[in-house]
Amino acid sequence: MDIQKMIDDYANWLKSEITVAEFGEYYELTTPYLDRFNDYLQIYVKQDSNGVITLTDDGYIINNLHSSGFTLSASIKRRRMLEHIVRNYSLRFDEINNVITTTATAETFPSKKHLMVQAMLSIDDMFEVGVL
Repeated sequence: MDIQKMIDDYANWLKSEITVAEFGEYYELTTPYLDRFNDYLQIYVKQDSNGVITLTDDGYIINNLHSSGFTLSASIKRRRMLEHIVRNYSLRFDEINNVITTTATAETFPSKKHLMVQAMLSIDDMFEVGVL
């Protein structure tokens, strides 16, 4: 078994499955990771004049939960779980706009993008596990 080749194959597959579209000042990254509706997760990325890179889900995950009847305000347990996920993945949650964001530098972008996807999947899973 050539484990290094398997890892390289996975990295190559991942790279080939990410698509990019430009929307004004944002780039839309469509990842191969699926939410509970089998829709591809998308992250929106922009860089400001100081080089700070902002990543956001543009409200997709929370609004998707809301559209399924899952409200965060229904229980303190749901709210705490969301706060826990956001904190563990070093993200921010804008409660007014339901937007999850983080910032990165060019050097930290790969890991921040990965953390954003993991958090989006974890938050989306709150629906499946039926957090009270």
